[in-house]
Amino acid sequence: MDFLSKVTIGVIGGLVATFLTFVIRRLWLSIVVPWYEERVYQDAHFEGLWDAKETYSDRTNDEYTFELTRQGHQANGTLVCVRGPDEAKTYLLTGSFKNLILTLTWVSREKSALDRGAWTLKLTDNGMKFVGYGAYYSPSHDVVESSVVEARKKP
Repeated sequence: MDFLSKVTIGVIGGLVATFLTFVIRRLWLSIVVPWYEERVYQDAHFEGLWDAKETYSDRTNDEYTFELTRQGHQANGTLVCVRGPDEAKTYLLTGSFKNLILTLTWVSREKSALDRGAWTLKLTDNGMKFVGYGAYYSPSHDVVESSVVEARKKP
């Protein structure tokens, strides 16, 4: 074997090893880790549809419907405003749930919108209600303000 053949075999071997490492890592993170997290999860199950009311200090209440999914302690979902100034706007939710406390951040799906904020909620009433507070950016006042949030699980 000449030098060029040895280099070619080495390069191909390196590429195959890198590809296999990438595939095995992807499978590990997408199958094994979620399966394990689900097996050791010992907290409440809160997944599903929720109706929420957010009370602001400077205006009337907004009402939302949101759906939450859970993978281990990670929570994700979609939030839709059904009543209020932001009616029909959709937001993406991400957060975590531990020890009956759900922390969520929400951001508008619209790329040009500045809407974003966070909720910290406690699960009460035997898993049927979240109560807590929110923090959001108010473009009209150019300041971060707070709100009171209450959500009830849909039957």
